[in-house]
Amino acid sequence: EKQLSEEGLIRKEIAPKVTISDSLVEKYYRENIASYRKPETYRASHIFVATADPAQEGKAEDPRDQKKATRIINQLNASAKEIIREAHKKLKAGEKFESLVREYSEDEESRNKGGDLGILHAANTPPEIANVLPKMGVGQTSGVVQSSLGYHILELTEKAPRREIPL
Repeated sequence: EKQLSEEGLIRKEIAPKVTISDSLVEKYYRENIASYRKPETYRASHIFVATADPAQEGKAEDPRDQKKATRIINQLNASAKEIIREAHKKLKAGEKFESLVREYSEDEESRNKGGDLGILHAANTPPEIANVLPKMGVGQTSGVVQSSLGYHILELTEKAPRREIPL
């Protein structure tokens, strides 16, 4: 209620008294053009196999239990690495990316969409992936990429260059 009252006051009392010329708007736009640029964007798909970080999984009270837990996590991570390598080997041998997504990917959200991650840009992408995408061409697949989440094989499906938002 308070916010609506404030907005009403601004609309009735303040806004009518403010005048901004087109030239001031244009000048502001030119001086702040960096704020009006959309970043380069990518549409990519991935095959994803998760890993676990022993440092993030908590600590056991008994050091022997901690050793055991760390050993299990390391075994799981080694298994994940083998799985993603197998998927990459099949991809190199000519199997279709989409069928490998269905067979290997652990990303439940993207698996039914052929691994599609949607539109990505550096600000909303793990850095390891953000570093690989600019180097890829549309239709190209990456090697195995390790991120903090696990292992990925990426396929770049679209690339939109950085562009200015017109005044």
